[in-house]
Amino acid sequence: MKILITGAGGFIGSHLLRALQRAGHEVIAAVHQSRRTTDAAVIPCNFMQDTTVERWRNRLTGVDVVINTVGIIHARQKQTFQRLHADTPIALFQACTECGVKKVIQISALGADETAFSTYHLTKRRADDVLRTLDIDWTILRPSVVYGNGAKSMALFRAMAALPLIPLPGKGEQTLQPVSIDDLIQVVLNVLNAKIPARQTIDLIGPESLTLQQLYRQLRQWLGLGKARFINLPWRVTLIMAWLTGLFSRSVFNLQSMQMLQRGYTLPPASTTHHIIQTQTRLTDALSASVCNPAEYQVARLRFVLPLLRISIALLWIWTGLVSIFFFPVSESYALLAQFNLHGMQADLALYGGALLDFICGLALLLNYRSKQVYALMLLIMTAYTVLITLALPAFWLHPFGPISKNFPLFIATLLLMVTEEPRYGLSPA
Repeated sequence: MKILITGAGGFIGSHLLRALQRAGHEVIAAVHQSRRTTDAAVIPCNFMQDTTVERWRNRLTGVDVVINTVGIIHARQKQTFQRLHADTPIALFQACTECGVKKVIQISALGADETAFSTYHLTKRRADDVLRTLDIDWTILRPSVVYGNGAKSMALFRAMAALPLIPLPGKGEQTLQPVSIDDLIQVVLNVLNAKIPARQTIDLIGPESLTLQQLYRQLRQWLGLGKARFINLPWRVTLIMAWLTGLFSRSVFNLQSMQMLQRGYTLPPASTTHHIIQTQTRLTDALSASVCNPAEYQVARLRFVLPLLRISIALLWIWTGLVSIFFFPVSESYALLAQFNLHGMQADLALYGGALLDFICGLALLLNYRSKQVYALMLLIMTAYTVLITLALPAFWLHPFGPISKNFPLFIATLLLMVTEEPRYGLSPA
């Protein structure tokens, strides 16, 4: 079959792509902008703008099946739940009906039902509801938390488990029934092979139910760390922390994810769902059968260190700009600039322009605005400062406070943040 996968650069989409290729299908990867995935045919898309049927018609020529895996866990100005979870999928589904696509598989989420209350789930439910009304064979899969190589949600849980003191919302009694990515893929293959009848909404849950505290204990043991120590946080404090984190980063730890966690990633007691599949692979068994490699260990330990490093560098640049303008004696600044042969308007421009540039760079980094470009500009500024001061004031190399030498660890720390910056594409639920 000729299958188009939207969000093929993300976690679920990329795993599906490889599995379908191994099964002998012709796969087209619809990915954000021009990101390459594998050797599959690639259609560059902009899921924030592809909200009309017309944008999808030409892409569906000859396609038998469409699998939609596009999703985000954290909305930002350029990535909104409404566009990515509702508007674009609805346009895609309607185009499938017009273009003669035989089947649509929608990867939704557990909780996108009559109990939905978060924007994440409500927008997922909106697309699901429209798909059910269309004259096409459809299957809606609503998995619990999916784990496997590249899963962002499980990466966050591992990072939390790696903390010396693990914060728990309340008593950590929130429940999860995690689903293996391999089990999810097998369900998709069964749908394609008609082993599962069409026009069904299916909730996928794992075979074991774990509380958040139990999950942290298992993951900490898998990481090879010592006994887990917890601190119980009031739920309101957890929500405030998640909200603040969401403001300054694209972390999976944000207000939406915490609200969904409180609901639980299990079937609600009052669920009216008629189709439930309980998968086979237990997370406990999967962890026992695998070994934590050095890369996974490092990622878990650095997960919260890197955002703190970014915030500290941002605040350093903001403070530098403020000190230059408001606190450090202006006369001394002009005396220093005179040693660079800068006087009058040139000195004013250098002093206030440089301070403003430092402040803007720090503020942009704090707000996570165009981070990669900001990092590059910071590296350029530090290099220029170091070269100019070396040429004009070489004695500063021997200053006990190290005004030049301190640039080197700061340069390396900034470079580290730049190369570990997460890409903004590859949209797929984790």
